[in-house]
Amino acid sequence: MPIKLVLPINHPRGRKDLTCPEVHCDYCQERIKSARHGNYEWEVDEQGAPTTGQMCFTHKLCSRPFRQANGEAEGRHWFSMELADLLVFLPRNLSTSPQQVAAHERKMIEHAL
Repeated sequence: MPIKLVLPINHPRGRKDLTCPEVHCDYCQERIKSARHGNYEWEVDEQGAPTTGQMCFTHKLCSRPFRQANGEAEGRHWFSMELADLLVFLPRNLSTSPQQVAAHERKMIEHAL
């Protein structure tokens, strides 16, 4: 699974640690530490339509070897977009404004610290 729940946050005030999702590369299995270093990819048919709808995550440097390992040479086709684009599409598709996302982030930070 490319999105994993991990326990990376240790709170300085002795509060309970948080389990947070992280995005991991489907090729090298390492964490993608910055949205600008990652892509999300999906397989498409000859007309460019998604075949399964399953998304995969890769480091930009792992995209080519990921595609090669997943049938590109045998005629499978892959499309990709920058991981940062997903941060725009998800709130929009969940009917959540940028202001609502920012307010929720502030609320999470207040409760976490």
